[in-house]
Amino acid sequence: MEFSERQATNSDLQWLWKTYKSLLKEYITEQWGWDESFQYEGFTLTPTFKIQNNFYK
Repeated sequence: MEFSERQATNSDLQWLWKTYKSLLKEYITEQWGWDESFQYEGFTLTPTFKIQNNFYK
């Protein structure tokens, strides 16, 4: 199996957000409640996203 790198796209971000939600929403809701806008803002403001977000410009 071969792998290659490519530039991230907006659809990659959407896929990652959906994956994050499907894996963690239940647990976050149990502990603190789920606020969609708050969670998305925190998700997109992480240091990793800031680095990756440069690809979208």
